[in-house]
Amino acid sequence: MLEKKKAKKTWSRKIHTTYDVGNCKYCSEHINSDMSFIVFATKEPAHFSCYKTQTEGEQNASSR
Repeated sequence: MLEKKKAKKTWSRKIHTTYDVGNCKYCSEHINSDMSFIVFATKEPAHFSCYKTQTEGEQNASSR
């Protein structure tokens, strides 16, 4: 029986690039695509940690 040769990979892996996202809505520090962040419907980015502390503070204030 004939053996089939394994096909060669014709594609290459993508090179990881870092993109500039903008400044944080809450702390005004720079955000790049390697950091954890969220983008609001108004297209304003924010660090996830800044957003989390802000919403926890609002929830604590409203529960009092």
